[in-house]
Amino acid sequence: MVGLVGLVALVAFVASVAFVGSVGFVAFVGFVGFVGFVALVAFVGFVAFVGFVGFVAFVGFVGFVGFVASVAFVGFVGFVGFVGFVASVAFVGFVASVLPHSGGLRWIRLGSVRATRPVGPKECEDARLQPTSRWRGNVGRFEDKVVLITGAARGQGRAHARRFAAEGANIIAVDACAPILPDVSYAHATEEDLRETARLVEQEGRGIVAHVADVRNQAALDAAVTEGLDRFGRLDVVVANAGVASYHLTWEVPEEHWAIVLDVNLTGVWRTVKAALPPMIEAGNGGAITFISSAAGLRGYSYLGHYAATKHGLVGLMRSLALEVGQYNIRVNTIHPGAVDTVMGHDPDVQRIIAEDPRTTGAYTGQRPLDGGAQKVDDISNALLWISSDEARMVTGITLPIDAGASMR
Repeated sequence: MVGLVGLVALVAFVASVAFVGSVGFVAFVGFVGFVGFVALVAFVGFVAFVGFVGFVAFVGFVGFVGFVASVAFVGFVGFVGFVGFVASVAFVGFVASVLPHSGGLRWIRLGSVRATRPVGPKECEDARLQPTSRWRGNVGRFEDKVVLITGAARGQGRAHARRFAAEGANIIAVDACAPILPDVSYAHATEEDLRETARLVEQEGRGIVAHVADVRNQAALDAAVTEGLDRFGRLDVVVANAGVASYHLTWEVPEEHWAIVLDVNLTGVWRTVKAALPPMIEAGNGGAITFISSAAGLRGYSYLGHYAATKHGLVGLMRSLALEVGQYNIRVNTIHPGAVDTVMGHDPDVQRIIAEDPRTTGAYTGQRPLDGGAQKVDDISNALLWISSDEARMVTGITLPIDAGASMR
């Protein structure tokens, strides 16, 4: 009995131990499983975190690379733009250097020197000329306009032709190129003088039609204007500059001198207007006409009665014509130079009459408000180009003295 009880107790003890062991084993396995699960979760979390961080890092790296590439691309584009800007500035500078105001480099057909009678075989072929003028202040005031100038072979006429050409004008140049008045002390203009005027105009890069023609010959003037219109297609400015002078007491003027001075200085201007004005009116472009008168057109000068009569006559002609053609937007004025530094302006007869008759020649020698000697041709050209330009568009019917104040004495 005691043995049976002991066996049962032993079995119970072993079962208890087994149960306890089983429970402990299960608990241990559960714990280990839990720890493993936690570790797995932790590992998965760690991996996920590391992956996220890696992904973020990768995205950041890609973004950084993209940013760097963008900066590099923008920098490259900027560099290309800067190079293009520099190249543009350089190109504009180059163009500006070869296209000065006046007219720039351009292909033009230069005029031949033609004449009512031949002046020689001067034919100018197509040429690319660079203007060489030193007058740069108002380049282009007469761009592609056409100017008719009489008495253009030398002196004031030549200076006017070159100055108009320097500011873009094409020129119709007329001169008699022959002796006009007998028994005068100054030399007459020549055909070579007219060719030199043509050369100077061409040197400015403009065209010229040059005619040997006397302003007393209406047909010759008409032919010069017609050829100029055929060549250039228009006429905008007229400068009636041709003139002659001699020195005699009024009652001693030879009849031949009286007739010639009147015919050239006054009637010749009227003939110039007859030739030039109809095509100007027909074209409807307006324009400017200037008569080159004299200080002797505003006051009297001894020994110049016949000359002063013509120069005063130009003022009356100018004022009447200005009233008639204003409706066509054509302006008419006179310019009145004093003694000008030209061949005609240095006529030796002037010194002769001053020496022989100091009492009546005070107008030649008296003090002027402005000193400085004889006027230069450019002094007259400066005034002429202004009064012929659009800057003087409201100026008509005036007498403009360029005489250092001589006409005020």
